[in-house]
Amino acid sequence: MWLYAVAILLGALSVQALPTLPSVIWFLPFLAIVLVLLPRFPRLKPLLMLLLSIIWTIWRAQSGLDQQLPESLAGKDREVVGVIASLPAATGRGQKFRFRLDSDFAHAKGLPTEVQLSTYYPNFMVRAGERWRFTVRLKPPHGYQNPGGFDYEAYLFRQGVGARGYVREKPAPQRLAAAELSWLTFRASLKQQVLTTLKDHPAAPLVIGLLVGDRSGLSADHWRLLQDTGTAHLMAISGLHIGMVAGFIFLLIRYLWPLLYRAAEALPAQKAAAVGALLAAIFYAGLAGFSIPTQRALIMLALSVVALLVNRPLPFASLFSLTLVAVLLWDPLSVLDNGFWLSFAAVAIIAWSMVGRRSHGRIHQFLHVQMAVSIGLLPLIMTRFQMAPWLSPLANLLAIPVFTFIIVPAVLLGAVLLASGMTGVGEILLIKSADLLALLWRILEAMSQWPSAHWPVTPPPWWALVFAMAGMIWLLAPRPVPGRWLGLFWLLPLFFIVPVRPAEGEFQLTMLDVGQGLAVHVQTANHDLIFDTGPRFGPEFDTGKAVVLPYLQQKGVKQLDMLIISHGDNDHIGGAASVMAVMPVKRILTGTHKITTNNPEPCRAGMAWHWDGVEFEVLHPGHDEYRRENNAACVLKVSAAGGSALLPADIEKRAERQLLSRYGDKLDASILIAPHHGSRTSSTTPLLQRVKPRWILIPAGYRNRYHHPHPDIVKRYHQAGAVLLDSASQGAISLAVSRDGIEVDGYRGAYRRYWHHRQNKGR
Repeated sequence: MWLYAVAILLGALSVQALPTLPSVIWFLPFLAIVLVLLPRFPRLKPLLMLLLSIIWTIWRAQSGLDQQLPESLAGKDREVVGVIASLPAATGRGQKFRFRLDSDFAHAKGLPTEVQLSTYYPNFMVRAGERWRFTVRLKPPHGYQNPGGFDYEAYLFRQGVGARGYVREKPAPQRLAAAELSWLTFRASLKQQVLTTLKDHPAAPLVIGLLVGDRSGLSADHWRLLQDTGTAHLMAISGLHIGMVAGFIFLLIRYLWPLLYRAAEALPAQKAAAVGALLAAIFYAGLAGFSIPTQRALIMLALSVVALLVNRPLPFASLFSLTLVAVLLWDPLSVLDNGFWLSFAAVAIIAWSMVGRRSHGRIHQFLHVQMAVSIGLLPLIMTRFQMAPWLSPLANLLAIPVFTFIIVPAVLLGAVLLASGMTGVGEILLIKSADLLALLWRILEAMSQWPSAHWPVTPPPWWALVFAMAGMIWLLAPRPVPGRWLGLFWLLPLFFIVPVRPAEGEFQLTMLDVGQGLAVHVQTANHDLIFDTGPRFGPEFDTGKAVVLPYLQQKGVKQLDMLIISHGDNDHIGGAASVMAVMPVKRILTGTHKITTNNPEPCRAGMAWHWDGVEFEVLHPGHDEYRRENNAACVLKVSAAGGSALLPADIEKRAERQLLSRYGDKLDASILIAPHHGSRTSSTTPLLQRVKPRWILIPAGYRNRYHHPHPDIVKRYHQAGAVLLDSASQGAISLAVSRDGIEVDGYRGAYRRYWHHRQNKGR
């Protein structure tokens, strides 16, 4: 069975590496050949499983792609009718929610059946389950594409979201029907009851997250602490939580069942406990909205319960393989989820670490399992999350028992009592659970203040991961295996990966994909500079935190030698605070008075420095005071033997004329960042003629409201003979400037996967 499971896993996994989906027709001849040969060659069965898995995965993936909004329908007002299909999340300016269109209506209009909508007027509120008619403006799922960044397009694809958009204020939305009684409305009602009970309790968002899987109330500080302590998995209802509830109910029923004499005679306590555990797990998964991780956990649990009920106990390897096959048959795209790998890896690690080991009591066994899982998952966590949470074993040692035996059971019981009308006891349980959560939170906060609590790492290459996994197997092997401690040496490559940097006299310029904004990284042999940090969209999200920092972490950058903030517009300064809060910065140059920390210096023409054979010079502004306008933005030129780059930020025609009169031929550059995102107010013909760029990089967001770059400016760029590269279609754009020339790499193209959005128009 394990060989079939591996074949099915490889089939599902291989499809995820494809930039485009092939037709299943291409695989049918191979399938026919294998079927013909199978009677004579039974050993071809794993190959048959592999082909069937590929075909099944392609079909499921294509079904998801068919639900995505065509580019031709993007950016246009559309009337839609449907139901609020999720718990609406407050965003500060309005709400965000999933909207399920009537299927007949969606098919007739060529629209996806599931879309994500936002409202931007705070006095307008929708509720889960209500039926509405909206006028919306939609666009296909499109996210930032950067090294080390979160793949938002993959996330939306896995969630079945075919488009994103917003509700137009006019014509006014119409509520067609109130919410009907459903599991979704029950969850919404329960959430509201709990919020009313807890009021302004600081742990209220945590309780809601644990109860109904709605984590929209968690702040950036919440997530930062959870990540630093390696306890983020406790706030995402998944296999761990399903296992907590199932295990608790199993033990409870097993000990209480013998008290019911007649029932105990008809059904053994162990089987009754297993059925009760499964029912409790289904109920809890339902509270979480039957999210993808809970579906996976239910499949694993159901197989174990069925094996117990039919008196067919399976060896662990068979049960593990059967569960893996069942999960992949149910959802072959699970291999895209971090939870898939972490769940199965954790189960395998626990089983492997317990082979041949004598029991020394439950506490000792728990400590051993916890340590084995924390160490065993380290390679996967470092690869997937770019961090080594050394606090994780200790933090989880404290948190998991508290969650398992107190908080989760108390929250669930309190919610059930609250929903059934026993409000007094239910409220007490919920309030006391919140108090305990708040206490635990303060302990985790104290732990996070320990030195080097947050240890970011560079994601290891595949060969280091293979070595590390082999080392883990050796390290956690049963006692008879000699020299287990030698497995530690196989882990060393994880911690000593040295990223490749430019050679002396060379540099690499990377314009990050931050949407409608600018963030550029310039790296030399031993120095790193960030020019602008992209926009901020509210207290919980900015591109400094979401894009710049993960990128620097992936590049192995531990500190910045210089941070330049060209001027005070949000799309350039928005992520600066997040970057400075995490990344040590030696020197800051700024063209705005808004930066007040870390001893910033005014950005002034004439400033120059030399790093590793590469010249840096500030060309603008040339006066002594800050001004709140684009023409006062910093302009930087980077020069090396193999080429140069000009970074003019948001300057407009007047500043361009000043540069031309002051520097003349000195403006010549191989690479030009489009001034003011390709706006019509910049990129004058004289400037382009003087700079003579070979490449022009356009930092413009997909379908941005300013319609950058302007068509007239694009035409002007083409007339100048430049190659145009824009972040909306290319993602992050890297140019390696060496003595042999300039090498260009667009992240979206180089790492394209079939679910990634493709724009029809080119530059």
